[in-house]
Amino acid sequence: MSRPESAPATMRAGAWLMLLATLGACQRPGSTRTRERDGAATVAWLRVRLPADWSGGPLHLRSKNGKPLPVRTERLPDGERRLTVRPMTAELPAVLHGRGLCPTEVTLRPGKVQRLAPRPWLRPPAPLDRVGFGGSFEVRLAPGCREAFRGRVDWEVVRGPDVGLDVRAGGLRAAGRLPSAEKTGLLREAPGWGIVPVTPRTRGETVLRATWRGPGEHDGWSLELTVAAVDRASGLPSLAPGQRVLLAGTGWQLVERPPRATARIEPEPGTPWLRFEPDRKGTWRLRDEAGRPLEVRVGRYDETRLDCGRSACHQRATEAAASSPMIASWQRFVARRPDGADWPRCGLGCHAAGEPGHDDGSLHALSLRHGWRLEGGEAAWERLPPLLRRVAGVGCQGCHGPGAIPSPHVRWTVLRSELCGTCHDAPPRYGHLVAWRTTAMARTARRAGVGQPACRGCHTTDGFLERLAVPEVHRPPADEPLGLGCVACHGPHDPTSKGRLLRQPPLPEPLASRIPSDHATERLCAGCHGGLAGRGVPELRALPAQSLRFRGPGEPHGALEDGCLGCHRDGPGEVHRGRSHGFAVDEGACAGGGCHDAGQVPELFAAGRRWRGRLRDLLQARLGGERAAASRDAAALHALPAATTERLPPDLMELVADPAAWVHAPRRARTRLQAAMAAARATRTKP
Repeated sequence: MSRPESAPATMRAGAWLMLLATLGACQRPGSTRTRERDGAATVAWLRVRLPADWSGGPLHLRSKNGKPLPVRTERLPDGERRLTVRPMTAELPAVLHGRGLCPTEVTLRPGKVQRLAPRPWLRPPAPLDRVGFGGSFEVRLAPGCREAFRGRVDWEVVRGPDVGLDVRAGGLRAAGRLPSAEKTGLLREAPGWGIVPVTPRTRGETVLRATWRGPGEHDGWSLELTVAAVDRASGLPSLAPGQRVLLAGTGWQLVERPPRATARIEPEPGTPWLRFEPDRKGTWRLRDEAGRPLEVRVGRYDETRLDCGRSACHQRATEAAASSPMIASWQRFVARRPDGADWPRCGLGCHAAGEPGHDDGSLHALSLRHGWRLEGGEAAWERLPPLLRRVAGVGCQGCHGPGAIPSPHVRWTVLRSELCGTCHDAPPRYGHLVAWRTTAMARTARRAGVGQPACRGCHTTDGFLERLAVPEVHRPPADEPLGLGCVACHGPHDPTSKGRLLRQPPLPEPLASRIPSDHATERLCAGCHGGLAGRGVPELRALPAQSLRFRGPGEPHGALEDGCLGCHRDGPGEVHRGRSHGFAVDEGACAGGGCHDAGQVPELFAAGRRWRGRLRDLLQARLGGERAAASRDAAALHALPAATTERLPPDLMELVADPAAWVHAPRRARTRLQAAMAAARATRTKP
């Protein structure tokens, strides 16, 4: 009875033995399948954690006698490198090399994963971004290994003012002094009340490059350091914890602060202002000696809710901003060709929200907290974790800050050009604001009479936006006039914006039909320079109508490919990017594109001076010398009493409204000038 019962058990045992034998045959040493799996007997692995400030490059493994080892290098999602070494049959002493890294010894062991953390060739100092205006600083570089002592360090100023570098100890120490607030321009440009906007230029930001010179592969390796007087500031009362700002005004006091907050208001050396550095999230309420309140809202970038576009809030603006190039600025930046020794970390301050070096929940702060190395490359964005993607790019928080929308009485501060200047005011590389400040547009609000309803639409930022029916426009106070600034022309979340975020104002006919729809810049300029025909402003008899005349029948310059910017694209010579924001005439453009010979250009501008001379003579005959001098400016002409301008014939009014009519529409201008001169002669011959 027992024998039949044991048969099934015997059969099961035999089946298991056959299965084990088969598996053993499949994984016998030296089989193809084992080699495909990187068998422990043939491979060694290294996981290398690189310094956060390392500028990147290939890694090499060499044996102790200097012989290169066959290595396959992989970039892991967290920024570490995995080195696979094969074939490996025994332990092998080796040295890891990399440009900017100290040589690191390791013993490779078959079948083992080992971790390395090489030291940087030169250790940079702590951030030097609060030196103070006129303050002295000293940079000390610490060699990471004895080999780094065998060379010297050369220093140069890459960007920013001259700080009088004094280099010592073979270049391991460099000292200097930042300019005063007066020399940076902040003292002249700062508002009289509230948080002072601070840009890279006005904070005296200086980028220094240290280059190591010596034997071996590290010769020419460099790192970049930024030195500044104070933190950048947009001027908005929406801050991150630990962000230090300057307060313009007198007698500032803290009225209310979050629980457990200890921050105080203190004088800022070298300036007439006070400084304030909130140390807790929440709402802070301040008040000056006149009782004027200022509410400051403080929050972290990684904790701010990104639901600005929910219904009944900012849905229209959020939908328009979704297609803005600013949203994907970090994604595009890391995907392009490497640019400089500090790439892509050099883009953290402007291609992502927040201030590098501060624990504010920004992309830089989160990458350090979670040990994630920020690198570039075509797949860099895909490798970035969702937590970090959330704060990469320039979204709502990038301009409006992490602390929520300010209280209504200070929301007008978002219209300041200095808000854009926190990135676009870093000459010579980014000189958009430097160029803009040379224009009449930057000063239009200071002219007499521009506050009138008929003038605000073209001479103030808030008036222009109101004319375009932009929602939620807040007017600045009377003592803080704003000219035509960045957001008048550029709409980050304007659904009509094209190309470089250029707004597209509605144009009257026939101008709307004359300008091609793809000439976004020219259509924008025509919003003010196209005349006000049909816009219901009868009290203004003449306004600049350059765009309308420019596109007139038979006018030669209407064929320029770039429209207005075909000529008006010059600015300060020291500016690399943003030079066109000076809107000055580029005389070299006249000789470009085969239009005029280079030798003709001086005569062309001499003809323009003669043109203005004739125009001045006509005005003197009609209005008298004093009024004629004032009326050479179109805005001054508009401010003249109606009884005075009525004495001017239409032909002369048109020419005075556009002093460069001889360029914009030479055929029409010649006809109008001849008619005006004939009318003047007829008036003089009357008995």
